[in-house]
Amino acid sequence: MSEEMKQKLIDAGRKDLVEVYEINQSGFAGMNASGNIVDRRKFPLAVPVQENKLLDIPKPKKLDNE
Repeated sequence: MSEEMKQKLIDAGRKDLVEVYEINQSGFAGMNASGNIVDRRKFPLAVPVQENKLLDIPKPKKLDNE
């Protein structure tokens, strides 16, 4: 996602979409018990989001304690 697209989303009040995108791109995305995408560095019990080339989601990175 380009910086221009990020800014357009933020201006439209959808900063949440930008945050989820950035978490996914970091490789530390996970799903918590509620089904929300979270950063596994903050929520280590979350299930890692699996790699998906169609959605441009990278392979999950390991946490330091794994």
